[in-house]
Amino acid sequence: MTQRWARAAVAAAAAYMATRSLGLLGLWAVYLDPLVGALLVSAALVYEAGRWERWLLARGVEKAVTASVAVMALLSGLGVATGFAVNGFVAGHVSPLRLAWVAGVLAASALAARLLGGARGAAAASLLATLGAVSAESLRILLLHPGVGDAAELLYRLVMGAAVGVAALDYGVLAGLVFGWLVFALPAYVVPLLPRLPSTALTMLMAGTGVVAAVYMHASRLEARGLLRGGLRGQLRGLATVLAVALATAVALKKGYLAAVVATGSMEPAIRPGDLVLIAPADPSSLRLGDVVAYVGLDGSLVVHRLVGVSGSGGKILLYAKGDANKATDPPFTPDRLVGRVVLRLPYLGLPQLLLAKLLGSVVAFPALLASLAALAAMLGSGTRRVASD
Repeated sequence: MTQRWARAAVAAAAAYMATRSLGLLGLWAVYLDPLVGALLVSAALVYEAGRWERWLLARGVEKAVTASVAVMALLSGLGVATGFAVNGFVAGHVSPLRLAWVAGVLAASALAARLLGGARGAAAASLLATLGAVSAESLRILLLHPGVGDAAELLYRLVMGAAVGVAALDYGVLAGLVFGWLVFALPAYVVPLLPRLPSTALTMLMAGTGVVAAVYMHASRLEARGLLRGGLRGQLRGLATVLAVALATAVALKKGYLAAVVATGSMEPAIRPGDLVLIAPADPSSLRLGDVVAYVGLDGSLVVHRLVGVSGSGGKILLYAKGDANKATDPPFTPDRLVGRVVLRLPYLGLPQLLLAKLLGSVVAFPALLASLAALAAMLGSGTRRVASD
């Protein structure tokens, strides 16, 4: 009976997603999505109740956490190299109700894979994940004016669903749901540590990491069965650390803080090229002579120099800054161009970004992304060997 109800839930979800994608529901989908998402997650829980092998579920969750930590570590490393972008949740474009719908789509994909089994199950999971993300407008654009970005987004959705399906086939519906949330939804929607890459490159990077994570999950399933002593606890600690850093980053972004890499030697020896500086928002009246400030230059670039003078006449205030290594003072600037005061310097932490900036637009840029994926695969592979030796 439970399996019959689960099949009915998946069929109903597929019909709803197709209707929603064609735009037949109109604005009502905004109110129905969270409800349908919650019902699909509930269906997954009911289906698995009393059905799962506890050791297999625990092992699947442990592997999903491992993959998630590795993916977020890679994205954070690339963020240090390229600069961090603000994700949709921090920017206010993704609401908790939207996240409920995403969880429902992942649950439907995991259920479909488990019910159908094999290649059919993985294909059904891939299709549901894609249907759950497209809209009538995106379909129209994809059909009438297809572009590289649209194709990359479609590929990402297909990969996401297939990866969730593989995890569900190997470890069960709940493990597949957890895997999808930790590897795909958490980095993309919640953790504000995404690297500042072109949208197409970032989408393909996320798809690539998803493929590697799914392969890792499947390879781990082929190991000898048995729970890992202490393995899950260690991975949870690692995930908690990543999330703590992500939360601190989100608070800093919300408060107006900005991280920037110094590209020139105009502030040597106090600040050297490749140093990462943290800029706090500041009111011009709070500044003191000698403070290192950041302001927008005449060419639109960010200038980090020391404040050497303030003048005012007729209600107009002018600020003067100068690089420690420069002979001449910068042209004066008005308070509206002030970004803030430098409150922290991290020596040489921005050198990877300077190097990558020189490579972007050249033939080396794409292999650099592939090398990042290879590094992730090596990280996951070493984790598998360590686990096997325990």
